[in-house]
Amino acid sequence: MLRQRSSDPFVALHPAQRAHAAPIPVDSVPCAAHDAPPVPYGSHGALTPLFVTHPNGHQLRPWILRNSDGNERVLARPLRIGSGPDNDWVLTDRYISQQHALLVPDQGGVQVQDRGSRNGTWVNGVRIRHGELRQGGTLRLGQTELRLIQPLTTGLIGQSPAMVRLREQIGRFAPSPLPVLVLGESGTGKELVAKALHIESGRRGELLTVNCGALPRELIESELFGHERGAFTGADRRHLGCFGEANGGTLFLDEIGELPLELQPRLLRALESRTIRPVGATREVPIDVRIVAATHRDLQQAVHKGLFRHDLYYRLAGLTVDIPPLRQRPTDIAVLARHFLHEAASELPGLSMADDELDLLTRDEWPGNVRELKMALLRAGHLHGPVLLAKDVLADRTRVTAQTDDQVHVRGRRLIDIERDILRAALRHAGGNQRAAAELLDLPKSSLSDRLRRLGIATKRTITGESASD
Repeated sequence: MLRQRSSDPFVALHPAQRAHAAPIPVDSVPCAAHDAPPVPYGSHGALTPLFVTHPNGHQLRPWILRNSDGNERVLARPLRIGSGPDNDWVLTDRYISQQHALLVPDQGGVQVQDRGSRNGTWVNGVRIRHGELRQGGTLRLGQTELRLIQPLTTGLIGQSPAMVRLREQIGRFAPSPLPVLVLGESGTGKELVAKALHIESGRRGELLTVNCGALPRELIESELFGHERGAFTGADRRHLGCFGEANGGTLFLDEIGELPLELQPRLLRALESRTIRPVGATREVPIDVRIVAATHRDLQQAVHKGLFRHDLYYRLAGLTVDIPPLRQRPTDIAVLARHFLHEAASELPGLSMADDELDLLTRDEWPGNVRELKMALLRAGHLHGPVLLAKDVLADRTRVTAQTDDQVHVRGRRLIDIERDILRAALRHAGGNQRAAAELLDLPKSSLSDRLRRLGIATKRTITGESASD
């Protein structure tokens, strides 16, 4: 016989409630739908599963299971827990059985199945055989207590110590109004970090992303700070700009290292005064914008060379998040690969990869980081699926040599942009010294100065008023 269930499936009935609860015959429980997830009862004696249906069609998001020591495990696929060495998560607790429990993530939480353990599996203080653990709930195995926390909504997947620290940093930094500087190689997920910071900040506005390296130079000031009607030819209406549109939310300035030197004082003033002056405006406008900036460049080196203002750097780097490259956290490669295969399964049914094949992927350095791993899996899925081998994923990849200061991309670009990059590179090599840069380019210094003025390339002299060494 079963007794009345609490309205909250995780809260066990008080003994006084159980005494007055009306019995329910076991054979009346609708538990024949084996494809529906089970939920736990609200009493210790209820070991027969109840089943409820959940709406389908939603993308499953990995959950995070955290123990009292702060260790985390990402639940992106079924997970076997026990003290035996053949489990996915081995817990050294003498009260845990060799094969203790099986956890299966779904849209609403995690399905928990006891595997015949000696001391039982407990969900929110209730011993279960089959049950469901939802967000914030606790799972006790032996003397180990685990808590289910929010699903990963931002794609920051990984259970390595580096990723655990990264998520902890985001949780600490998100409520602060201070700017955050996100550092990391290309493909590591800097935009995902910005998204996570915005989501956890609780700010009422939206997240607006701007690629500072992709904005047209002649329009970048208007795009960032907005303009008034009639401010320039073609300005037939008022434009809020990125700061105005992100008011009350978060502005993500991607590739901040590409921001022209002459515009950096404007950004610094906006950060310090929390006001902007749109192009053509006569007064400043107050703003409430949280800034998250990101770059793959070494900004400290850029500051040393005079290519990035030191005061702006220190203002942006109030809080810093450094995303480790994938080669420094190889234990996350298999976890990420499983997640990407699961995502692609809706388009490529049956797409899968054996665990031993996934382990072979960890031997590669993945210079393109998470982005390269994802695209390699998708390409292999279309060409060699549905069951993939490591050689399928690692084959036919294009290796790219990173661009250095001595290289300028030419194909598909305007001549004026190519010339601008060449002059900037020469100035970088010369440490901002125009005479030395002119010698590198085999140009008279006067010709170089004319070209710098014509292309709007600012130097230390034009930005800071300091005399450059000649």
